[in-house]
Amino acid sequence: MKLELDNGQVRDCRNAARQIAVDVQNFIETRTTETVERAVLRLMGINDVWDGVPMANIIVEKITDRGELGNGAAYWLGNALVKAIAHWLGQGKSLTLIATHFPGLSELTDITRLRVAGLTLEAGFDLSGSSLRGGLEQINRLMNYALVPSTGEVPQEALKIAALLGLSPEILAKARQEMGASSPQEELME
Repeated sequence: MKLELDNGQVRDCRNAARQIAVDVQNFIETRTTETVERAVLRLMGINDVWDGVPMANIIVEKITDRGELGNGAAYWLGNALVKAIAHWLGQGKSLTLIATHFPGLSELTDITRLRVAGLTLEAGFDLSGSSLRGGLEQINRLMNYALVPSTGEVPQEALKIAALLGLSPEILAKARQEMGASSPQEELME
């Protein structure tokens, strides 16, 4: 038996189903659950039990209590491992370079903290003018990759780099507003 279906309607239904699937995937990609995060930890080999409670459950409960489940348990496990390794390495007589965006390393003692110096902008650099022309070449000229002592602060240069790459002033203004950043000129000189 052959179904007499309109090919246009079939195509429209498939497109609608595809869009529904994309929307659902986009929705769930940015969300997680305690069950998912416990499973992630178990897949990473966290299978120990403490006082009859699986360690994965204990870790996820602590992350949830801090309101940080959205970052994922793997993020916090990685953070803990980097801190533990840095602490262990600090006990020896080795020179070790750890490059990470994990928070909390600045809290460790007996380590020297360095960071990339960052963008070097001259006074009077005009965010809205022709000084923004040049893209990657200009960023390479302005970026100072030297390692300098740090107290744990991280340069917030994403908006400066986005401006140098020519991102629309309207988008930059909205991003500054979302971040609570200062005016473009003050931001460039910070």
